[in-house]
Amino acid sequence: MFGIFGCATQTLPPAFVSETPSFNFHNAPAVKMRATPTAALLRRPGVLYILPVKYHSPNGKQNKLSKEMTSFFRDYLYWGLVEEAFHNMLLLKEDSLENYQDQETRIVVLEAKITRMKKGSGFLRYFIGFGLGQSDIQVEGSLRDYKTREEILSFVMRYQHSGNAYQGLNPRALSGRYCLRMSIEQVSITITDLIKDGWNNIDKTGIPDPGILIAFER
Repeated sequence: MFGIFGCATQTLPPAFVSETPSFNFHNAPAVKMRATPTAALLRRPGVLYILPVKYHSPNGKQNKLSKEMTSFFRDYLYWGLVEEAFHNMLLLKEDSLENYQDQETRIVVLEAKITRMKKGSGFLRYFIGFGLGQSDIQVEGSLRDYKTREEILSFVMRYQHSGNAYQGLNPRALSGRYCLRMSIEQVSITITDLIKDGWNNIDKTGIPDPGILIAFER
């Protein structure tokens, strides 16, 4: 029973993401995302800037691990989006937006925060398994218009990882840092894929309704 409950992944009540409107774009136990019903907002921007990822600390302080994970997360978001064909989009991570502002270019920002982070137990992951000792991380964030601050997409995602112990063949599973980094990689892939799905849907159909894309592809 403990193993079964350990494998279940549920999102915590969102803190960074507003509860309304409902999560209309993707709604699963561990991944929730909503998209704006405004087609003009959902279209690909001219410039996308990934803000530094924040960490919601229970005591208001960051430690070495949280700083490392927020940096990893920002990098993974960048590389996940770089794989998309951006046409004329500028994708920024390190530069300043002040150098890219003009009247004709629409700018959006991607902001994210780690709102839960737990290393789990390396002993339980490696020597017992069955979902015991998993690392646990939750991230929340949004894609917003830079000038108006209007929401384009918002998401919350929870992910747990056992480090791929392979019945003792991967000793790196003992490391909480290793498992959290694996989790962040999977989280970033899911988030960037959903963002690209939204862009592809509006490109193909011109309608900001995720259900239209399914019908269009059939």
